[in-house]
Amino acid sequence: MYKLWSVRGKMPEKDHSLKKAVRRVILRIQKDLLYYRVALAAVVVYLLFMRFVCGAGCPLVWLTGFPCPACGLTRAAKLVFCARFTDAYQMHPMIYPILLFLFLFFFYRYILGKELPYAVWWAVLIFAGCLGLYVYRMVTQFPGDVPMGYYRGNVMRTILNKIHRR
Repeated sequence: MYKLWSVRGKMPEKDHSLKKAVRRVILRIQKDLLYYRVALAAVVVYLLFMRFVCGAGCPLVWLTGFPCPACGLTRAAKLVFCARFTDAYQMHPMIYPILLFLFLFFFYRYILGKELPYAVWWAVLIFAGCLGLYVYRMVTQFPGDVPMGYYRGNVMRTILNKIHRR
């Protein structure tokens, strides 16, 4: 039978190696958070500004009323994490390649401590997929149901209405 604790009360060697591995992962994450702290702070300020000052999450929607190529990704991610996989796919089909890429990226970077092979190429392919899907949806579904709707309270429309009324 396997002993969990030795006679002296110390952890077995296997547990030490797991503890060291977890510590290395945490240190890698902390290092990245420290290194990218300015960028992370800028993203937080941007998100707070867009949400509470502009009342929107996307600058393109806020300015023009048109959906952007990423419209629906946040909602799709929420649906995935609520196990509503079909609804997530309908909201934005690119959610699955994006989540797979993020999983692999984090696994390689933090668990293995390596760079993801061809990460830039995968990111470019995903970006191209998002753009292609966006063009397809704009041609076949716009204006339509969420996320391919038109936001009438946009800045451009407000300005054009004020100019037109003069």
